[in-house]
Amino acid sequence: MDTADSIFVFPANAKDNAEPSRILRIPHRGFQLAVDEEKQELYSTNQYPPRVLVFRKNAAGSEKPLRIIEGPHTGLADVHGVAVDTQRKLVFVGNWGNASDYKVAGSGKHYPPSITVYSFDASGDAAPLRTIQGPKTQLNWMGAMSLDPATGNLWVANDVGGSVLMFRGTDNGDVVPTQIIKGNKTALNHPAGIAVDTKNKEVWVLRNGLSVDGKWRRRTHPYHPQRTPG
Repeated sequence: MDTADSIFVFPANAKDNAEPSRILRIPHRGFQLAVDEEKQELYSTNQYPPRVLVFRKNAAGSEKPLRIIEGPHTGLADVHGVAVDTQRKLVFVGNWGNASDYKVAGSGKHYPPSITVYSFDASGDAAPLRTIQGPKTQLNWMGAMSLDPATGNLWVANDVGGSVLMFRGTDNGDVVPTQIIKGNKTALNHPAGIAVDTKNKEVWVLRNGLSVDGKWRRRTHPYHPQRTPG
């Protein structure tokens, strides 16, 4: 979650008390990872200061990132989720909207939550190509994001909004999500993690909240991408 300062890598056949094959040290407050298999690059979000770090996929130890997206023109603010579209060469980043300069007292601000979109080669203080932001989006402290590579659709675990939102990869501005999973039948309560299964046409969601019987449980639920339960 957003208190991490290391990335642990295990072999695919690891089990029991296995040691990681390598550990990559990252700045404190990392949240989500995404991988570009074609370029063998690893994307890591950093909540504060808000930035996206891009490493070699096989990076280890204290290796420095290949590039960093960071600066006042990026639109980044309290960064959490990230997803990469390798076919269309795009990077999607989820922002909660909290911003401040810890060196300046009283500099705190809050912007509406957003999803900012960048080109694959974005680096430094790069402005986003597009920004999904506004009341129609229903974005509210969203967690992880997952992308359907076939369609370019972006699926968002909308934590405080208690929903799963799907946007088109070409969306921009204050847009209504193309698909929304929300309601008492969904059993969603603070959904934080998400993954798209393109083979079986399902969306898997991890929730952090209480279950319907009032007990605290973490559970995953599959949803069919073409249906909107509840």
